[in-house]
Amino acid sequence: MSRYAAIVGIAATWLAYCALAGRPDCAQADDHGAAPPAQFPANDRPIGISATGELHRLECRGDVQGQVFVFLSPECPIACKYVPTLNELALRYRDRGIRFYGILADSTITRTRAIQFERDYRLEFPLLFDASLELASILKPTHTPEAFLLAADDGLRYRGRIDDRFESLGKQRSVVASHDLRRAIDAALEGRAPSPARTEPVGCRFEALSDRRANGKASPVTFARDVAPLVWNHCASCHREGEVAPFSLTSYSDCAKRAEQLAEVVRTRYMPPWKAEPGFNHFVAERRLTTRQLELFAAWAQGGALEGDPFDLPPLPKFADGWQLGTPDLIVEMPEPFEIPADGPDLLRWFVLPFKLPPGTDVVGFEFRPGNPRVVHHSIAFLDISGMSRQRDAADPGPGYTNFGGPGFPPAGYLGNWIPGGVPRKLPEGLSLLVPRGSVIALMMHYYPSGKPETDRSQIGLHLAPKAATGPVTTIPVTQTDIEIPPDAKDFRIAKSYVLPIDATALSATPHMHYPGREMRVTAKVPGQTDPIPLVWIKDWDFNWQGEYHFAAPIRLPKGTEILVEGYFDNTKTNPRNPYQELTTVRYGQESTDEMCLCGIQIALDDMQDFAPFAASLIKEHVKFKNGKLVIVPLDDSKREKER
Repeated sequence: MSRYAAIVGIAATWLAYCALAGRPDCAQADDHGAAPPAQFPANDRPIGISATGELHRLECRGDVQGQVFVFLSPECPIACKYVPTLNELALRYRDRGIRFYGILADSTITRTRAIQFERDYRLEFPLLFDASLELASILKPTHTPEAFLLAADDGLRYRGRIDDRFESLGKQRSVVASHDLRRAIDAALEGRAPSPARTEPVGCRFEALSDRRANGKASPVTFARDVAPLVWNHCASCHREGEVAPFSLTSYSDCAKRAEQLAEVVRTRYMPPWKAEPGFNHFVAERRLTTRQLELFAAWAQGGALEGDPFDLPPLPKFADGWQLGTPDLIVEMPEPFEIPADGPDLLRWFVLPFKLPPGTDVVGFEFRPGNPRVVHHSIAFLDISGMSRQRDAADPGPGYTNFGGPGFPPAGYLGNWIPGGVPRKLPEGLSLLVPRGSVIALMMHYYPSGKPETDRSQIGLHLAPKAATGPVTTIPVTQTDIEIPPDAKDFRIAKSYVLPIDATALSATPHMHYPGREMRVTAKVPGQTDPIPLVWIKDWDFNWQGEYHFAAPIRLPKGTEILVEGYFDNTKTNPRNPYQELTTVRYGQESTDEMCLCGIQIALDDMQDFAPFAASLIKEHVKFKNGKLVIVPLDDSKREKER
């Protein structure tokens, strides 16, 4: 978009908003500066944190058709009087896809008091604790209570009073005549523009933003109020006793002694690990911090790492002991312990795990449980029916076998993976993983030495259900084997596409490259649509932090959809991860000095009958005749095609 077009677009949006608001003076801004944006910033979405410390992804996905945000205060009598009405509205519209959130944005009110307010008034919706004013700075309320309605596209549809019960301060009507918020929600659900789109709220003036401007600075950032909720939700799952991280972050003293280090690793986005680009699709359990949250870490460190009021401290999350999804129906364990030396390079080792499903059952849930979290970096579980994994295991003298880039055979399926902090999940109701009978699990384990000799014997838990009547869940391996990256190529593009032969629903994406890989973008071009659907974009690829990205909402892909995987590679000496000291052409293969370009797209088929044309399309991709012989192009085998 040109700069001129962008300016025109912004101006048009602003004028339209003013017209909807019905305010001739709107262009001169409200009491807190510019009017609120038409939507949350797509690349830096705010994250709500409740008074009790839980994260809330403030986005319309799945069945959510809109969101209502109401600024409240336990010190405002009018706001308190409206809680029963808000409770009734939250329950009325819950099944119609409207989510309600209360927002308490006042740094003088402790978290303990906020929790008490939530309990005393029996709120039927989450109360977001916005003492750092992140949400308030975006929406810019003038009063409590004041309601904001954002529709499914994040566009602001209404702001103002809840109804006309209060004509002004001290003047209350005996009968409500205008149910403004309810009318706005009904209009939005029907696809109409609410009229009016803005009303003047009556209540207590919201002065937190004015106070900050008048003082020239915000209130001091403290651990208890501002930093602890972020650490508890984004760091503590790994940084706690007995887990994979090298130190604990479960107390003020744990964090305060390394405050500058924490500010640095979050500023560079080294931690918490999250590689998917913001605004390019949405995912389950995103760990990306917002710009405002990065600023809080920096301000806390620079301000002396203040502890703050203990009444502001949220409770530490209760982490599940043992299996997070509950006791599995079938537990599959590594055949024997594996020894990890005290020192040396990271190890990538494959282990063969035989298993047998009870007759008449399907796999509906996968959970990996590291035997020794101190040395397990990540794991991936494939299925093998070729027998090649057993052959490789038998040929290697130790437990398992070594193979860097892949399992060394064309996988017959994919179960799942695990990275530190990952949350296991079951498939949506009615879906099950396609698991060929007679297959074995080939489990890739990435170990890194801890400084002392260690052993590991990890487990996989499978959750089962009676055979589903709906279609199975399987994975499309969109992979390019024709790879030749010339020496000194800085931004070398490699692409591969796959056209769906059937209707399907995409559930997740698992990108994979080696060390020269720098970036991967995956899209889906639906027939008849101009713009492709974004699936996942890894702009700063890191082999050590690869994972599976579960879409926040399933993505429907009709027959004929083209899935495009684009990889960009850096085969220069300026790439610190390049394994070659002397530059050479990098080709496809499974060794650390080779390269791959693939992405596994997990899909749900509509019906088991769709599996035949789907399998035929994969055979066409990977099987061909050469010199009169049947040749299988492995999905991630050696550089040479393997003849059978």
